[in-house]
Amino acid sequence: MTATLTASSITALPFGADTIDAIDTYLEATLPEEISDFSGSVVVSRGAGTGITRSYGLANREHWVPNTTNTKFRIASITKQFTAAAILQLQQHGLLDLQFPIAAYLPHSLQNKNNSDHITIHHLLTHSAGIPNCINPELFPDIAAWLRLPATLEQAIARFKDLPLVFEPGAAFLYSNSGYVLLTQIIETVSGQSYADYMQVNLFEPLGMNNTGYEMPKAVIPNLAQGYFYLGAQSYLQAEPIDMSLPQGAGGLYSTVEDLATWHQWLYRTPAKQSLLSSRSIALLTKPMIAMDLDRPSPDAFYGYGLVHDSYLGHQVMHHSGSINGFASALTYCPEEQLTVGVLTNVENVPVEKVSKNLAAIVFEKSREVN
Repeated sequence: MTATLTASSITALPFGADTIDAIDTYLEATLPEEISDFSGSVVVSRGAGTGITRSYGLANREHWVPNTTNTKFRIASITKQFTAAAILQLQQHGLLDLQFPIAAYLPHSLQNKNNSDHITIHHLLTHSAGIPNCINPELFPDIAAWLRLPATLEQAIARFKDLPLVFEPGAAFLYSNSGYVLLTQIIETVSGQSYADYMQVNLFEPLGMNNTGYEMPKAVIPNLAQGYFYLGAQSYLQAEPIDMSLPQGAGGLYSTVEDLATWHQWLYRTPAKQSLLSSRSIALLTKPMIAMDLDRPSPDAFYGYGLVHDSYLGHQVMHHSGSINGFASALTYCPEEQLTVGVLTNVENVPVEKVSKNLAAIVFEKSREVN
């Protein structure tokens, strides 16, 4: 396992040498014992510092191309927070209202009679609309074959639009990619741009996220890693194919750990955000909205707009993870420590949430030692 350490990643570090050593020991000694050959990139940053970036393994195993901090990975459901930011931006511009029924923008998208006319954009953002998940294999036994085929946005929505709702909108939480596919269509309808173009022009380019974008089907994207599935004993399979016309705003973006750190730096640290999102929009984007475990008398995890809110080792955290054919991802922020931890891998069965939590735990422990 070989680390790629760029010159920029050893300047202005907001960590002591002991913290950096502990992180490196975990990544280079402990982690390989836990999950064998880790392949991907990691960022750990705090406050306004540059942060630690490390890359390991191979972006392409057939040609022995190493991962670097410029390697692009599919970020899967981390995409959802960017989709939510775009929706809030459009509300800010007066083009939509989160509390309006989606029928005001998509009059023909949902045809069922089970209270679908009561679904609002807020319900879609918080997974509280009751719409069945479009990649649920129990509902769609052909899902593996379907994911291989190209589809328009309208064709993707047609898969679930006639299904009855699981519950009345707003009554419960059900994680559903379908809602974020519908949000993609709303973005395109009210903006007059494709989802890919809107995100590029209105979010990624202004923020300088030059290595982030929507993975257009069949496009040649420089530095995009090949995805794999780990079988064990240093043996890998190429990931099952997926046509990238399907994930849409639910999981279709790619990025790098450095770009994701830039996103967090802007979202949580930059004082003047009005050029892209107002303070009110930022507050909505980063606010817990609905309990994810409603059956518990004291819920401890909440979903907001593309973000999960809970706690870890006594620290409040906002995070999201994702998995898509050949890739897994996790991005976490701890407000108390102003800490960002990002883990991107091109091996879909790597436990990225565990890696992210262990890295955060190292920083928490070292902070306690200093205090």
